[in-house]
Amino acid sequence: MKFIIGFFLLLIVSIVGVGGYLGFIPGVSSIFGSDKPRDLGVKVTVEDSQKAQEMTGVIFAELPSNTPVSQSIKFEGKKDVKVTFDNVSGSAIMNNRPWKYYPFYNVQVKIHPDGTIESSGMINMDKVFQYTESLGFATADVEKAMNEYKIPKMNMPYYIKGKGEVINNKVSLNVDTVQAGRLTIPSSVVSQNQHRAVEVVETAINKLEGFYARSLKVEDGKVVFDGTMAEKELVVTK
Repeated sequence: MKFIIGFFLLLIVSIVGVGGYLGFIPGVSSIFGSDKPRDLGVKVTVEDSQKAQEMTGVIFAELPSNTPVSQSIKFEGKKDVKVTFDNVSGSAIMNNRPWKYYPFYNVQVKIHPDGTIESSGMINMDKVFQYTESLGFATADVEKAMNEYKIPKMNMPYYIKGKGEVINNKVSLNVDTVQAGRLTIPSSVVSQNQHRAVEVVETAINKLEGFYARSLKVEDGKVVFDGTMAEKELVVTK
């Protein structure tokens, strides 16, 4: 689902955007080096993933394996959708992505009654460049930022906590905590970069065919989406 793409673009921007801080830390690679994300206590089964996908009604179709990266995900049509996700279904749909270049796995999402959302998981850094390229961002720009800020190209766990909503495709965001690997980014650094994250996410969701978020927010400990989505999502599969 397309708001998932926007959520994880926020995560990438948060990590890359604070890279100037990371570049001054000796042994930053060892700080990143971990293969176990924070456990938020949300367990997902194969059946949960299937049910979560059925909730959206989006039909998946497979693109040829030799499709260029920049065209490896496409959307067709548009339909009205109102759907509600809890911890399990939200975690399930963020893990159940058939797209070859989707870089996140072992994802957990925990939604709190006060509107706070936590998410943890792993980032496959080998896929980040294809992921951003296919969403319309220049690979050279992402690679330049990662090299400049000494962000290692290795798989790493992430953790993010905060509040946010999308109203008429306009993003409101208040990130409380970002962790890359075992490193917690200072809150002052995160807050200085939130406007960049908002700009990138808004740019990304406005490029997505068929997608419009009239409202995407937390209500009673669940994420509620009201808007439009594509009828069909075509991807190069894993």
